[in-house]
Amino acid sequence: MFKKLVLLLICMTLTHISASNANVISGDINSLQEAHLFTWGNSNENIQSSWSLAALSPIDGVQSVWAYGSNRSWASNADIYIYSGPADITSITNAATFNYSSQPQEANIGDAIFFRGLNNFYGAWKINSFSIIKPDEDPMDWALFMTGKWYFQDNGTDNFSINSTSVPEPSSIMIFLLGFVFIRMRSLFR
Repeated sequence: MFKKLVLLLICMTLTHISASNANVISGDINSLQEAHLFTWGNSNENIQSSWSLAALSPIDGVQSVWAYGSNRSWASNADIYIYSGPADITSITNAATFNYSSQPQEANIGDAIFFRGLNNFYGAWKINSFSIIKPDEDPMDWALFMTGKWYFQDNGTDNFSINSTSVPEPSSIMIFLLGFVFIRMRSLFR
C-alpha cells in the first residue's frame, strides 16, 4: 500500500507542473516630451530613458531621434538596441542576443527600441509617431512629442513573447509532499 502511495505521489509531482508565463506588461506612451525622463516597469523594478531630436525636415517634420543608453546616466539606466523597421515586440523570444550599446542610437518612426536595464530587466518602446507643437507667439518656442507603446518583462527574462512559457517548475505543494514521502520512507527502512 505504501509503495502505491509513493508511486502515486511521484507521478503527481512529475505531471503536476505549472509553467510560468512570460510576464510582459505594456502600456501606451502618450505625448512623451523630448528630453523628459520616462520610467516604466513594475512596482519593484523599472527602466528609464529619454530621447531627443536627431533630424528635422521643414517638409516632413521629424525624420529621426536619438535614444539614449546608459552612458548618459542622466537620461537612461539601460543599454539600447534599435530594431529598425516593423517589429512585433511580442514575437521576440530572446532579446539578450541583440547587440546592445550604452551610446546614443538613432531611431525612426516604426522602429522598436529594446532596453537592457542595468538591473538586468528588459524593456522596449515601439515608436508610432512624433508631433511638433509650436505656439503662435514665438516661432522659436516649440515642443516635440512622441507616441508609441512601452513593454516591460517583469519576470527578469528577455522573452517578450506573450504566449510563450519558460522552463516548467514543479508545484511547491508537490515538492513538499515528495519530501514528506522520502522522509517517511527513510524512517521505515531504518
